[in-house]
Amino acid sequence: MTRPVRTVRLSDDFYDDLYASLGPDRGPRGEPSREDFETTELPAILHQFATAFEGLPQRYPGNPRYRILLGAGALVFAFSVVGELGSDDVVTLLQLRLDLYPPAGSGGTGDEPSS
Repeated sequence: MTRPVRTVRLSDDFYDDLYASLGPDRGPRGEPSREDFETTELPAILHQFATAFEGLPQRYPGNPRYRILLGAGALVFAFSVVGELGSDDVVTLLQLRLDLYPPAGSGGTGDEPSS
């Protein structure tokens, strides 16, 4: 049995989160730009939601319409994305959270900004 390949849309809230997290240009410490994220990290995220929605953890236990993808990025330390499966069988990505650096004291690269 083959898994469905769903259409995935990005909500305004997803873009608001992206714009709040990353700037239009690369940052002074090498932080990725929004375009960097959209071309490097986002395609794999879209693919996961399009092809493996049912295999992702439920964001709210008991409500299978909402799933969350947690991952380590190539450009960011970690990310989380929440998606909702609509009645039209389209997944809408609702929320994006990015951690650009490892937590302080975690043995990261030392490039993370100090608080």
